[in-house]
Amino acid sequence: MIESREPQATLTVHLRANSSKDVSVLHEVYEGEVKNMTQEQQDSLKQLLGDGQARVTVSREISAQDYGRGGKVFVSVSLACDQSTVGVTMATRWAGSMVDAFVLEQHGELQQRLVGLGIIARSNT
Repeated sequence: MIESREPQATLTVHLRANSSKDVSVLHEVYEGEVKNMTQEQQDSLKQLLGDGQARVTVSREISAQDYGRGGKVFVSVSLACDQSTVGVTMATRWAGSMVDAFVLEQHGELQQRLVGLGIIARSNT
């Protein structure tokens, strides 16, 4: 009997903000499936699954701090993929593109929250 596996990408997001070096005012963690993928992204993920014998994780962190004031965003995407060199390479690229998109989106949201908390000044950019 052939076991059918649905491809799944796992997302981890950590948001942290400090009003000073040792005073945390925000710490949120999300762990779960990558949601709101386009059909193209879902199709790519299905192709990457292959034999599912390898696992790829790509992570990025963006920090905006000045003497301990500010915040940081950490994003990680993990997925099972084919264990071939091509499979692992393509899965790493796919996960990297997802991480890049999520980290920029979350960093923008964090910047708005830091302004709202009075931790950083509103940016003119």
